[in-house]
Amino acid sequence: MAIPELQAFIRLLQLAEIDYTYSPDKEVCCGAPIWEDTIELVDMKDERRKEIQDKCKGFMEINNSLGRQAQAKNMIYACHNCASLARRTFAQDSDHHFGLRSCHKITFTIYLLIDMALLYNSNLHGIHYD
Repeated sequence: MAIPELQAFIRLLQLAEIDYTYSPDKEVCCGAPIWEDTIELVDMKDERRKEIQDKCKGFMEINNSLGRQAQAKNMIYACHNCASLARRTFAQDSDHHFGLRSCHKITFTIYLLIDMALLYNSNLHGIHYD
């Protein structure tokens, strides 16, 4: 069962008639909290830091491969850590992130609301009140 915040976002996607794939039984934590710890631990050896960061990249790749399998056009992350880590991890490697637009669910919602407002306003131009 998804947390209420995620349930609300899924409902928004449904109301907007947006095709989506959500695989809670297959998606994994990106490991961002562990990644962040490697940045803060000054005494951590660089090779250990790289090992942990590579594992986190592997976690992200698991989720990205689910997107590829679903033939996704966008990756929308419900977790702000995942969205942030994806930007940092795949910023230099568009093939690794398979060239898709990716963002956090809040950013996506803002884009959706802007699109809806533009559509609503464009429909108002033909309406005249006497």
